[in-house]
Amino acid sequence: MKKKITDHFNGRYVSLGVTLFVVGAALIILYMTMNRYESFTGMLNKGLTIISPFIYGIVIAYLLNPIFDFFTRNIYKLLNGKIKFRKFPDASLTVSKAISTILTLTLFILFIISFGFLVIPQVVASLASLAEILPERVAGIIGSIQSAEAGNGSPIIGSAVEWLQNSTDNITSWINNTVLPRIGSYMSQIYEGVWGTVKTVMNILIGIITSVYLMNERKHFEGGLRKSVRALVSEEHADDVLGFFAFSNKAFGGFISGKIIDSIIIGFICAALMTILNLPYVVLVSVIIGITNIIPFFGPFIGAVPGALIIGAVDPMKMLVFLVMIFALQQFDGYVLGPKILGDSTGLSSFWVMFSIIIGGGLFGFLGMVFAVPTFAVIYYYFKKHVETNLVLKGLPKETAAYESKDEEIADDQDR
Repeated sequence: MKKKITDHFNGRYVSLGVTLFVVGAALIILYMTMNRYESFTGMLNKGLTIISPFIYGIVIAYLLNPIFDFFTRNIYKLLNGKIKFRKFPDASLTVSKAISTILTLTLFILFIISFGFLVIPQVVASLASLAEILPERVAGIIGSIQSAEAGNGSPIIGSAVEWLQNSTDNITSWINNTVLPRIGSYMSQIYEGVWGTVKTVMNILIGIITSVYLMNERKHFEGGLRKSVRALVSEEHADDVLGFFAFSNKAFGGFISGKIIDSIIIGFICAALMTILNLPYVVLVSVIIGITNIIPFFGPFIGAVPGALIIGAVDPMKMLVFLVMIFALQQFDGYVLGPKILGDSTGLSSFWVMFSIIIGGGLFGFLGMVFAVPTFAVIYYYFKKHVETNLVLKGLPKETAAYESKDEEIADDQDR
């Protein structure tokens, strides 16, 4: 009995000591981070640069895994155990994975090559054409404003003309006095940019190789994760930890992959509609619309602004046609295509989607806006689950409707 009591106290003090050590270490790290923020972020960026090939590999594997699984399932059904070796009892599965890997990577590389050779040159040509047309359009606008000023003598119009002319002079002066004298430094920056691009390409190639291992060994990695959780976490909490990973994977995987597919389809539909309506810069504007559509809620508005300005520089009437087309396209995406592809992958209302995007974009920019929704969906789900569990323990209803004000109560408040 005495030994059991001693063991109980020893176990309790050990747990308390470990907790205090972890909390103290966390406080020290937080203090050092706050006082040496720049050096900390520098070390963090350096670490991310070192492991970037593996990050690329994880992202590529995450996006390609549904295609890989589709090929593996169907090829394995076709083989149906027909390939057998004495040393490899499940050779059909091994062959299925090998064929699926080749097909998946082939599709991925073909997509990259198609985008590089078909889309990028047209985007560059559109930008070059826009650069040639824009000065003429600006000069035409200035001429129209000057003609209007001569007709009615408006001081506001005169100020607008003067501002445009001063802006043009300032840009010319900036090019002559700042840009041209620094050509040498710009060349070194270009060299650094080219070298950075080469390193990025190499990291992506290593990432593709890494993704092959991750796709083929996914079950093994999942088993290792479950094994580690079962070993390190108590049995009563192990299921909760594994459930957290499973829900997070569903929220991020379903939302990100679904949103990318949705945006690609919207980009192609935009290109088809612009071709039918005879609008200019089809490829350039469609790429902008497709990329910005990845951002939930605000993406359509962000993409419509530069697209409208580009088209408006050529023909203002066509700009109006484009805006009407984008409005109709986004209604179709919001009410038909998006729900069909994404389903209820996040479980968030429109308000919380907007809230998470504003916070994520303010903290982390474009990537923050993209990943904010699934991140907030995970936080919201577990907060809601915790609240509902406590309400059930207290014998209270967990439905939100039970706590909403009734119409009769609102009417009584207005009468008072």
